[in-house]
This record gives sequence, structure tokens and C-alpha cells, in this order.
Amino acid sequence: MIWFDRHRVLHALVPHAAALVILASGPLALAQEWYIPKRPEVLEPQRFEIGLRAQFTTDSDGLLDSQELSAIGSLRISPFDRFEVYAEVPYTFAERDRIVGFDIEANRHDDIGDVFSQFTYELFRGDDWALLPSVDVIFPTGRDPYDHPVGTGGGHYRFTPGVTYMKVIDPVVVFAYVGHQISLSESFDVGRVSPGGSTRFRVGGAFHVNPRLRTTLFTATDIQSRTEVDGEKVEGSGGNAVRFGAGIDWLIHDATSLNFNAVFGATDRAPDAVLTAGVTYRF
Repeated sequence: MIWFDRHRVLHALVPHAAALVILASGPLALAQEWYIPKRPEVLEPQRFEIGLRAQFTTDSDGLLDSQELSAIGSLRISPFDRFEVYAEVPYTFAERDRIVGFDIEANRHDDIGDVFSQFTYELFRGDDWALLPSVDVIFPTGRDPYDHPVGTGGGHYRFTPGVTYMKVIDPVVVFAYVGHQISLSESFDVGRVSPGGSTRFRVGGAFHVNPRLRTTLFTATDIQSRTEVDGEKVEGSGGNAVRFGAGIDWLIHDATSLNFNAVFGATDRAPDAVLTAGVTYRF
């Protein structure tokens, strides 16, 4: 019965090749690292921080499965007071299920992923609060998910202006973020793809257990409008991606921290789970 149902679904989907490509790459394409919280405050002037983390992402919609394992190097630097630049480069091992004829086959590939960068300025600062506008920029350096069975990137330049409000309620730092992502349209074998805009929210708190240990709880949401291919909207390509996450930041040395995060999707548009473990060193 399971075999019959699966192939009946495939038979219904196969004629809509462009829509299949878009939908198959949807959940993981939304899994930008923006929702993995960094420290909300900017670095001190003339300081910088390097990091390396392992990240595992898994998603299943009951028909198709996707997994990614990434090694992500990061650099965080403050060239002058109140301003910070952050960048990260992933190398990704990815596996995607793909519909071929009336069957499903697993495809694997490893390659560099999309470069993620963020520019943050602490515009206003009070005794126990701060307002930090930021701009995220994603460069499509990874393999796109449209022309390849396995993509390691999203295939589009993406820009996200946003703002974070931070409030200290000792021993908790509360933060709230809102932003809107804009993706540039690009041409692929399936046609000219114009991803819909994405409005983003993140709310959470960081609790300082002691001077060296901090825990974080947060929720993050993408409200995604539908993607267009050659001017036609792809049904099912929009929706909400809601996530809940928790993290630990352990300062094991004056300049060295270990970081752990677990993020779980609450809707179909969000990956089922994203698990990270990393280390950062501050100069």
C-alpha cells in the first residue's frame, strides 16, 4: 500500500517539473544561518573573532528527504566603535532525494556553499538597551538547486535589512529582531526564477548562568511569499517557517568559547532539525 501511494503521488507530480524543483529545494533553501543567534552586542573596537562550527540539517516531508553536513568558518571584526562585520563560508556535504521517472533516487554532492555576511551598527545605546540596524548579504557561491540534482546554495543574491532591539534585564539579555529579505531573480534551465520576499522575526533571551556560561532560548519565523517562474506563481512555494531553538555558550578560556545550538522546525516550511557545535576565538 505504501508503494502504491508513493508512486501515485509521483505520477501526479511528474508533469510539473519546474514546480517540483522549486518545492523540493524549498525547506532547506530557507535555512539561512540568520536565525542561529550570535551575541547580540557588537564587538569592542579593533577586536576580531574567528570561528569554526559543524552544522547538521535534516528535513523530510514524508516523501522526499534532505540532509546536509557543513563545516562553516566565520570571521567577526569591529573596525571602529559600534560597527561590526560578520562573514561565514560553508563547505557542505549534501544529500537530496530526487524524482526520476516514477522512482526516487538519492543524490550526493559536496562543494562550497553560499557566503553569508552581516553588517551591524549600534545606532542607539542606553544604560541597559541598544538598537542595532543590520544588513545581511548572501552571495550565491554554492551550486544552485535548480540546474543540479544536489544544490549546496540557494542560487540567488539576497539582501536583508533589519533591526535588533536588545534589553538587559539582569541576568537576562532580551533581544527582538525584524527584517525583510529581498532575493534577486535569476535565469536557470527551469526558467527565470524570482523568489518571493521573506519577512523575518526572531525573539529570545540569553540567560547568564555565571560569567562563563550563557544559555539562549529563541523562536524565529519566516513569512515567505510565493516564488515565480517565468512570471507565474508556483503553488505551495510560499508559507511560514517557524522554528524554536536553544543554545549554550561556554567561555572555557578568556578568549575561547564553545557554542552549541539545537533548532527544531514547527512547520513544513522549516527544516526538521538544525544542530550545531562550534568554537570561537577572540583576539
